[in-house]
Amino acid sequence: MIDFFRSLYRYSRRDFIQNILFMIVSSITGGVGILMLIPLLSMIGILDGGNASIEWVRQRTFFLESLPEAARLPIVLCAYVILIIAQSLISRRMVLLNTRIIQGYVEYLRVRLYEKTVNVEWSAMISKNKSDISNTFAVEINRISSGGVLFLRLISDGIVFLVHLGIAFFISPPLTVFVMICGLILAFLMSSTLRDSKRVGAKIHETNKRLLFEITEQLNGVKEVKSYGIEERQIRRFADICAKIKENLIRHTKLQARPQLLYSIAAAVIISLVFYLMVRFFGIEPASMIIILYVFSRTWPIFTKTQSNLQSILVAIPSFESYGRLIDDFAGREEKSADSSAAIEDRLLRHIRFDRVCFSYRTEEGSFHLRDLSFDIPVNQTTVLVGRSGAGKSTIVDLLLMFLKPQSGRILADDTELLPDREKQWRRRISYVPQDAFLLNGTIRDNLLHFNPSASDKQMEDALRMAAAMDFIEKLPEGLDTNIGDRGIRLSGGEKQRIVLARALLREPEILVLDEATSSLDSGNEYLIRQAITNLRGTMTIVIIAHRLTTVRNADFVLVIDDGRIVESGSYAELSSKEGGRFYEMIEFAK
Repeated sequence: MIDFFRSLYRYSRRDFIQNILFMIVSSITGGVGILMLIPLLSMIGILDGGNASIEWVRQRTFFLESLPEAARLPIVLCAYVILIIAQSLISRRMVLLNTRIIQGYVEYLRVRLYEKTVNVEWSAMISKNKSDISNTFAVEINRISSGGVLFLRLISDGIVFLVHLGIAFFISPPLTVFVMICGLILAFLMSSTLRDSKRVGAKIHETNKRLLFEITEQLNGVKEVKSYGIEERQIRRFADICAKIKENLIRHTKLQARPQLLYSIAAAVIISLVFYLMVRFFGIEPASMIIILYVFSRTWPIFTKTQSNLQSILVAIPSFESYGRLIDDFAGREEKSADSSAAIEDRLLRHIRFDRVCFSYRTEEGSFHLRDLSFDIPVNQTTVLVGRSGAGKSTIVDLLLMFLKPQSGRILADDTELLPDREKQWRRRISYVPQDAFLLNGTIRDNLLHFNPSASDKQMEDALRMAAAMDFIEKLPEGLDTNIGDRGIRLSGGEKQRIVLARALLREPEILVLDEATSSLDSGNEYLIRQAITNLRGTMTIVIIAHRLTTVRNADFVLVIDDGRIVESGSYAELSSKEGGRFYEMIEFAK
């Protein structure tokens, strides 16, 4: 909890201190307003002295006796109204300042997490559930925000409590000490509730993560769910999570209600005891009793509310801890910024070389290894990677894009080794087309300009023609300004893939990487994409992960991958005529 408070203070140090000062002034103003009851009660004849503290206040307001009797009461009442107005204005300023602190802090948390998410290494990103990251953005930061609001309220209530306690102690030290001892005993008895609140907060955090995970999975797999007819099973799983969230929230409410119930009962008992002690043992006159009871009636709810606020803050702490772990993990695996002194040559002249590259990873299903990969990708030629699923093709492409780093060996652009401080400038020279097209919910123009903001209409049209996409776009009612829906749902698979290819070409890359970009297309659309790629031969270095062997026929160079090794390499003609070879077997099997 201390880390949470320290984080909020570090972010808003100046506003935080200013807010504390306003809280102090507001509390003192309220305290002065209470003390003004003494001359007011004296004027109407209820207060006749006896209490030394009250006499001290009356002596400080002796100037009122020099005023005409008819003017005294209006002046005191006007002064009281002015104090209330001042306190209200200060309170308004505090509310605005609190909002600025909390909303600014929330903005800082979101932007910081987004920055870390954008800049984190790919290997760190794929180790996390995307729904967990989304949950942190959408739910957990809001819970942290609520905790921040309660923390500021806790400080404000604490200052008011101390001022009121000071007034009560000023009037009757023994009674104030008695009430404080009773309050501390109650707080000690309720300390277990605070521990329970943190445990409930952790459960709420976990069930919220599961809830968003289930929603995300359902939306991503809605076709499969319907095709298998498992809607009822999905509903039961979702209902089970919702039931657990309900149970945790009910438990949290019970924990919140327990102190309020006990403190309300205790308040009635303690105030009755105070009244009894004042009458029987301390002999306090009625006017002093009125003021003390008034102070305690305002102080006790603050004491009760403090317990409730502490419980709510502890419920928010697991969210803050989860946020901190995610930030620390991403910060420790952040991609390095480009080093201007470590520039790569302007253009590739000969090849990209993998020199004895090794890489391995372990999952729950098993482990995978790339072993001593050594091969060249020639400049301005088309190199195709083929092999069975899981052979290592995508891992090689991730290494080429520097999403992954070799655990041993080197990757070189001509004679320059690709080191981590060069990864961002290296990627600027590459356009990547994945198997699953990523499209924004907007127009075709939006999708092109989002990744290439400076592109002109002519450049967009040229890229679309190179990608064999202009023909179908010209038939759309609004052309480039046609809205394609969420993830391009209003387009066919081939149309989406051609727009993604055009977006990649619009960047005018030196290297084009296609990761099984035609694997899910029908033969007609696959032919259009393949023809577009063929037209690009000789203009850039093209690397293709091929699912269909038809893609391989026009390649300059073929690499056959199996179990993390290069088992064959050469031209299509060479490998297809090599009886008994792995590539030959693949062709025979495909017939």
